Amino acid sequence: MALSIGVVAQQYDLSVPTLRYYEEQGLLPFIKRSPAGRREFWQADLDCLCDIECLKKRVCS
Repeated sequence: MALSIGVVAQQYDLSVPTLRYYEEQGLLPFIKRSPAGRREFWQADLDCLCDIECLKKRVCS
């Protein structure tokens, strides 16, 4: 089931602009879009996001 950017932002305690930035920078390059143009986050995207957040914590700690 696809999740919206707002739901993902809330679940991962990130802002919507942060998720958009990750996509623009190529960290989340495979985000699909709905026919209406809305981002759809699938499990593979969430796994990638989890990896990104883990790496951020290790580098910044």
